[in-house]
Amino acid sequence: MVAAPAGAQPAAEEMAAGFGQGAFAGTDCDVRDLAQMKALASAAQKQFGRIDYWINNAGLALGRTFDTLTSDEMRRMLEINVLGVMHGCRAAIDAMAETGGAIYNIYGAGSDGTPVPGMIGYATTKRAVQFFTQSLARELDGSEVIVAGLSPGLVMTEGFFREHSRIPAEARAEREAIVNLIGDHVETVANWAARIIATNRENGREFAWLNPAKIRRRRAVSPPRDILSRYRDAHGRLPAPALEG
Repeated sequence: MVAAPAGAQPAAEEMAAGFGQGAFAGTDCDVRDLAQMKALASAAQKQFGRIDYWINNAGLALGRTFDTLTSDEMRRMLEINVLGVMHGCRAAIDAMAETGGAIYNIYGAGSDGTPVPGMIGYATTKRAVQFFTQSLARELDGSEVIVAGLSPGLVMTEGFFREHSRIPAEARAEREAIVNLIGDHVETVANWAARIIATNRENGREFAWLNPAKIRRRRAVSPPRDILSRYRDAHGRLPAPALEG
């Protein structure tokens, strides 16, 4: 079941073309609205009979220092990143009450409590998601529903490139060197996450794609790792998706 702004159905159709009709369905959903989240769960149950896994992946990452964050931007990140996760968990728990299942909340920079320069708003919301996930795991302990956290690291999504395009041109080279070290392609991280989701049965677990040892190994690679090269056009430019309003 795919939930995304104004594009879930086309995305589902594209995936179905590669994997088979009936395997995917799409419906748009605003995670800030609990009623819409419950409707999403109902649509999934109607289409597939039951929900085994629910992944709260919707998020908004605005790279700003605190003095440049507007009140509306703070509110949007809180509502999408924190309230949206809580709404998703509520809808999933209700839908899984009789059959059981697993919920995975997506962590991000700041979820471990480490301050992230230039990402204070986003990092604060992800710290809140980590706290909520662990608290909910305790409440669900002994039930047929488990909740766990997944930290995918820096993934080359449209959202990443949108925010990267906001970075002043003179600062991009330094940032891109870091991205080439810690970033990963969508399919790489998705395959890792899929294996965990398919095999984990432990409530409250937290899984992280990146760790200090992995970063050290990447630093030792010669020539230096360059994942951004895949996304550059003939002029060396990276994608610049339309900016959020």
